[in-house]
Amino acid sequence: MRIDVFTIFPSILEGPLGASLLGRAIEAGLLDVRVHDLREWSTDRHRTVDDESYGGGPGMVMKPEPFFDAVGSLDPDRGRVLLLSPAGRRLEQAFVRDPKTTVGKVVADLAPDAQVRRFSRVKIGEE
Repeated sequence: MRIDVFTIFPSILEGPLGASLLGRAIEAGLLDVRVHDLREWSTDRHRTVDDESYGGGPGMVMKPEPFFDAVGSLDPDRGRVLLLSPAGRRLEQAFVRDPKTTVGKVVADLAPDAQVRRFSRVKIGEE
């Protein structure tokens, strides 16, 4: 099974992906995890992937464009794109193990909700 992970901190995943059951599954060739630096799809010289929230307030929000471009750059035959969000269906073991759905998955976990809606309308196969 192939899993593509998009993050702005790819080095954080090195430890967890090399340890325990995940590490063994990767070593055995049962799992192919590809970690992508989301900043590679940023369009400005500072590799910006976030912006101030509309309407002000504290904190930053993720720009949707790097996600659009990142998922769009993957092989079209990659399989389904899944979005993890509270509005979606429950991710259960039976679904994960189903051979028809495990050809390839991209799992996107986004926030806040407005960004999730914009992203899901364009790129997501299932939520």
